[in-house]
Amino acid sequence: MKKLLILPIMAGLSLPSLALQPILDPGFNGIVNLGGSTGEIETNFLSQVDGINIDLGDDRIDSFDNPESESLTMGVTNFDVGYTLASGKTRFSLGNDFQDFIEFDRTMRIAVRHDFDSLGSMKLAGLVPPGLATKVYSDPYQTDVKRSDTDMEVSGARFTWDRILQSNFETVLTYKNIDIDNEHSGRALGLNKHERNLLKRDGDVLRFEVGYKFTLNDRNTLRPSIAYIDRDLDGDAMSQDGGIIDLTHVYKSDSLVWLNKLSYADMSGDKTNPIFDKKNDADIYGITSVMSFPGSIGFLGKWTPNIAVSWADSDSDIDFNESSIWMVSAALSRKF
Repeated sequence: MKKLLILPIMAGLSLPSLALQPILDPGFNGIVNLGGSTGEIETNFLSQVDGINIDLGDDRIDSFDNPESESLTMGVTNFDVGYTLASGKTRFSLGNDFQDFIEFDRTMRIAVRHDFDSLGSMKLAGLVPPGLATKVYSDPYQTDVKRSDTDMEVSGARFTWDRILQSNFETVLTYKNIDIDNEHSGRALGLNKHERNLLKRDGDVLRFEVGYKFTLNDRNTLRPSIAYIDRDLDGDAMSQDGGIIDLTHVYKSDSLVWLNKLSYADMSGDKTNPIFDKKNDADIYGITSVMSFPGSIGFLGKWTPNIAVSWADSDSDIDFNESSIWMVSAALSRKF
């Protein structure tokens, strides 16, 4: 159940900062980021990334213990291409967001943004499946056999309002719908229909986040933020809601941009899981550090190297539902 179980971990880390970046110049423009990532992931629910055959979970388990770790190596491809109108205040764009990429959300973003003179900057994005789904296990509770997988697709919308009424407040509202083709959780255990329904992973996810930017001096900014997440899934035993607190520090000089972010989430389960007789409560911790080196390596021309390190861990009351990930990424980005 990917986003909802595997990486609620990354939910608090995923956005390095809420603020919208300055709108790009009029005409056709964009940003691309190309590179690779390596690390390890632990999850009992994700199977693989469709189309590139990257394994995310063990297809055969013999108990309901904590998940085994899987090595993870994958390419990083993020982009934002679009067109800014002659006024320099409205831009239409197509792209994907890094937070969705590392959460294996794999949604494409079709967006329109407008910078108002007094209201601030607003951006509305539709999140659509890209055609290649992330695969999850159809019945993750099967043991001693090879578990079959099925497609999971995510769609939804995101509204961002930055510099609200010319203040330093920012907010992001995100809605996502999770659809799993063949949801058979609990079937192998012979659970009755009511019990199997409690384990369904389809449903809706709503996230509301508010942040404030403090400018400490000409090189340092600090951005605390709080968020509420409601994972309103069809299965009440899989549903969760709770709060996230983040603290982001950004250092900027001519040759270095260094972002560090700490995150903590306290999630409460809705109903008792019929297999484990516990609720899906979890404490989630995360750390992200990203370093970018603009203009530091001359032969790269307009390409800027960047390095990112992320770690996150979901400590659930149900051992089977625990998940974790660490990743090291290196890439080159270019604005045009």
